[in-house]
Amino acid sequence: MEKLATTVLSPRLIIFLPISLYLIVATYFIYHRTALTPDQSFLILFIFAIFFHKGREFLKDWSIPIGLIIFYDFLRGFISNLDRLPHINPMVTFSRKLFGSTLSGRWQKALFTQGHFHWYDYLTDFAYMIHFITPMFVGYLLWVSDKKAFKQFFYSLVLLSYMALITFLVFPSAPPWYAAAYGYISHNIHLGDLISATLPKTIYLPTIYYFVPANIFAAVPSLHIGYAWVVSLIAIRKSKKFIPLVLFYVLLEIFSVIYLAEHYILDAFLGLIYASVAYYLIELLLSSKPNFVRKLVKSTKNRLTLVISRI
Repeated sequence: MEKLATTVLSPRLIIFLPISLYLIVATYFIYHRTALTPDQSFLILFIFAIFFHKGREFLKDWSIPIGLIIFYDFLRGFISNLDRLPHINPMVTFSRKLFGSTLSGRWQKALFTQGHFHWYDYLTDFAYMIHFITPMFVGYLLWVSDKKAFKQFFYSLVLLSYMALITFLVFPSAPPWYAAAYGYISHNIHLGDLISATLPKTIYLPTIYYFVPANIFAAVPSLHIGYAWVVSLIAIRKSKKFIPLVLFYVLLEIFSVIYLAEHYILDAFLGLIYASVAYYLIELLLSSKPNFVRKLVKSTKNRLTLVISRI
């Protein structure tokens, strides 16, 4: 069946059929208040890879970066158990000095209608929910078309995640909706919860993320913006014609996280900076390949290939 699939289907269809099905599945679950987690996305794409006779190759290339991102999520959840007070004033002060307000409160006053949801409410919630779905979608396209770009892309996400983790540890910070709920600021509603309540009943799929606690004090930097910016940088590297599309995507993400009161503008700015640093550091490492990096990559690949060959 696998050989038949690769024989009958054109190379272009082999690329776009899995991506189309993945996006349909992801959108369906978002409609049911559920964003696919990294392990669920990994499994879905792995099944597609098996169908196209690329299962072992997929495991070899994807296991390490996805495993590192899942481990990051566990660590981020773990540090939420530490007894620490979150920072609020630096982000509020920065926003007020630049714009005279926290922006989220101003935008909600202007655009949100209590008890009535507009199309842009759902659009912003959708943009917020595709935080990790878009990188998986882009990652798969790169994996089947440009392995070097795939490696730079995913390891940039990994480095970005761990840079952010260190910041979450030393500088826990609360989102605007939390600050408003405890009286630090006003007019910042947690819109995501209200919007999700209007959608069909949540669908629960098996995932190891049931064992990962949420960390609401992991707001600075915004990885929603950071991941989106890494997607944009790799897309622009592939072709300048993507510039209008990725700029719209990043601006939509920035508007969404602020409008939903999930982040301040400072969180978004720092997300852009962290992502740029991570992307260009990985580019430097992969282009120069210092001896210790070359040996580490080679050793890891050999061990992983040995494990996969025994499956």
